[in-house]
Amino acid sequence: MSLPLSKLAEASFLIDQPLIAGIRRYLSNPYSENNPTGVINLGTAENQLMQPELLPKLNELSAALVSPEMLSYGLFHGSNDLFAAFLNRHLNPVVPIDPAEEVTIQSGCTSTVNNIIQALTNPGDGVLIPTPYYGGFDFDTRMYAQAKIVEVPTSRESDFTVTVADLDAAMIRASEQGVAVKVFLLANPQNPQGTIIGKEHLLELLQWCADKQIHAIVDEIYALSIFGDKEFVSVLSIPELPDPTNTHVLWGISKDLALNGFRMGVCITRHKSLQVAMRNFCLMTNISSVSDRLMTRLLSDTEWMDWFVAENKKRLRAQYERTTVLLDSLGIKYLASDSTFFIYMDLHHMLDPTIADKTEAESKLWKDMMDRGVVLSPGFAFHNPEPGWFRLVFTLEWKKLELGIQRAFGNSA
Repeated sequence: MSLPLSKLAEASFLIDQPLIAGIRRYLSNPYSENNPTGVINLGTAENQLMQPELLPKLNELSAALVSPEMLSYGLFHGSNDLFAAFLNRHLNPVVPIDPAEEVTIQSGCTSTVNNIIQALTNPGDGVLIPTPYYGGFDFDTRMYAQAKIVEVPTSRESDFTVTVADLDAAMIRASEQGVAVKVFLLANPQNPQGTIIGKEHLLELLQWCADKQIHAIVDEIYALSIFGDKEFVSVLSIPELPDPTNTHVLWGISKDLALNGFRMGVCITRHKSLQVAMRNFCLMTNISSVSDRLMTRLLSDTEWMDWFVAENKKRLRAQYERTTVLLDSLGIKYLASDSTFFIYMDLHHMLDPTIADKTEAESKLWKDMMDRGVVLSPGFAFHNPEPGWFRLVFTLEWKKLELGIQRAFGNSA
């Protein structure tokens, strides 16, 4: 007989992982030229548009990568200087990021969110997150920190963007339930909406956090994946930031640099005690010396990196426009994107009308699409209060993307 596990392990079984379920379905039978009936993954946020140039560049930099000192322990929180220089160049902070005092690097943004939530909350404390939100935040905030997510519902009328009134209502509900809210967690650009929250609106939200004396965490992991006409403004670049000490920024290389598998997330904070805690937690989430060295070499080539960022934005825009033309021809409604890798689609008309529970109908549609050989991300994976929305990732080779859309919405594509 198996002996029991810890309460923490048992609690982890209760956290839904629909995004992971979609990946597993894809990995069990991935589409390729040699396997044309395999599953096409339009659900996982990976950018393949820059791979033709990125792969040879990385292979070039990998020559003679390992040196003797890399066989010993290095800094547990990463070599921060080049990351700070890169972000100073592209995020235009009012006060330049200090790599020695304000930056830690973890093994991916999942670890970064996990660590900062552990540092800012006690078990049972509340984390405000506007819905819909990236489903990975469930694990990131609840797995170890055991924080309680306080959902802040938004609606299509506001393009699923949170308002101060939404936050006030959520705080009242949290108080009635005896939950002490310690953190507001916001993604900008937004996931799954694929939209930017503008400076003035962002300032309203951050002023609210300052007034309520709670920490604000802004996840800017798509900060450089901008292709629309709306300007993205990092909170680091706002001179009139209401509470700089308690406003923390997250970033990573998986999205903007198209390096999902390298697992490197960045936390930038001017809260000195939090910085100490984050470096302590890095003992459990540190990156390998090989990844650290390769990224150091890549970021050292500032001319190539500046070209990469600019060219990636051009390719994102072209691919987005090509994809929306196709969706328009099929009569698919969607939220207009200006950033990220995805389009948030309204598929209410495809839900089974015989199923009264619309969340159940959405789940059935998601599974039906997987049976047809295409993975999309359903709205319930993002805690969307309005069933019928799906996220489609458009940053992959066109032939594969087009075929996936055909499978999902019909051969008329």
